[in-house]
Amino acid sequence: MSLAFFVAKWHWLIEVAPRHFSQGWWVFWLVLLGAAIIKLIILNVFIAKRVKGPKKRVIRMGRSWLWTFILVVAFELFMRYQRVPGLSQRMWFALFLVGMAVWYVFILRYKYVVVPRKERDLQYKKE
Repeated sequence: MSLAFFVAKWHWLIEVAPRHFSQGWWVFWLVLLGAAIIKLIILNVFIAKRVKGPKKRVIRMGRSWLWTFILVVAFELFMRYQRVPGLSQRMWFALFLVGMAVWYVFILRYKYVVVPRKERDLQYKKE
């Protein structure tokens, strides 16, 4: 596979993204951003205070994931709007989405594999 084929096929990843999203994309990303902010508020105000034990770390991981998501999406939307050549390339946003998905899988793994094991260990220690 030649470099020319790669560049021709994947050129849309490294070119500067268009300045204007379509109206639907703006609404989608802003609604997603608003939902993340609301979820973060609910997580901080109502849920985090009631959770104890090994599940507390899942809450902390979820909070950091949401904060990162909010900041990076806002940064990406700003860079796209300002049309900054290096930082508004589609490649960065695609890498961000892949990274956030991988991070989310690790959080789910911790929640469904590690936390039950730690809770069993704590229960055995109590007995």
